[in-house]
Amino acid sequence: MSKERERRGHMARMYSILHSFLPNLSSDNQASREKIVAETIHLIKRLEDSKSRLEKAKAGLAAKSVASSSSSVALSASDDVAVFHVKRPHNDRTTLTTARILEVFDEHSADVLAASVVVDEGTVTVSVTAAVVSGDRSQAVERIKRDLLLP
Repeated sequence: MSKERERRGHMARMYSILHSFLPNLSSDNQASREKIVAETIHLIKRLEDSKSRLEKAKAGLAAKSVASSSSSVALSASDDVAVFHVKRPHNDRTTLTTARILEVFDEHSADVLAASVVVDEGTVTVSVTAAVVSGDRSQAVERIKRDLLLP
């Protein structure tokens, strides 16, 4: 009989602790054990849904990070002015990379009219507006683009 009393006391304490974890049940009212179990199941389902959403978001960020691990060059040209947008992964060599990008324009005798650097979510975007004044402008622009893609 005393073991049964201990078991009941232990169960009452366990339900009391479980009740204290449930935000939807106020602490002043005396909820039935059925209500406590039902609310616990509901809370676990909500937490599992949240976990699933967060894992999907994390996977999306990881995929975005992998996708941004390579370089790309976007180009817009009109007459003798060209705008280059160079995207590269951000790392400790970003300053060297930016200097190298500007050297490419110098090597091709292109006059840099404006340049900007933006770092966002692990990606560096260097935008350069340049006047391409050498002979065949379209070929010069393509050579600059090719050299910008080289490591």
